[in-house]
Amino acid sequence: MARKLLEIRKKTKSFAVCPNCNKLYDTAAIIPQDTGDSGFKCTHIEFPNHTMQKYHRSCGSELLTKVSVNNSYIWHPKMVYLLPCLKTQILMLYQRPGFEDFLNKWTSWDN
Repeated sequence: MARKLLEIRKKTKSFAVCPNCNKLYDTAAIIPQDTGDSGFKCTHIEFPNHTMQKYHRSCGSELLTKVSVNNSYIWHPKMVYLLPCLKTQILMLYQRPGFEDFLNKWTSWDN
């Protein structure tokens, strides 16, 4: 429904998002290929150059959840961020009726 309202069509890239620190990860890189019991944990360190050791810890929150499917399970990201193709989005903007007139509207403003 959101894709329909925002007019996001094709060529979107999806990222897994850490629920605590909002770090983006490539979904294909973090989903394990085997059916092991370990999910991927966030490795983001917010302050890597801080002088105090307690700020050097990684986030460590789980990014994946198990989803059961027919006697087995698959890993699925807890949060997903979709990034639409920029070229497609610009093309859609220019195809809207009256968009070029709206861009030229500011040239006739009185100062």
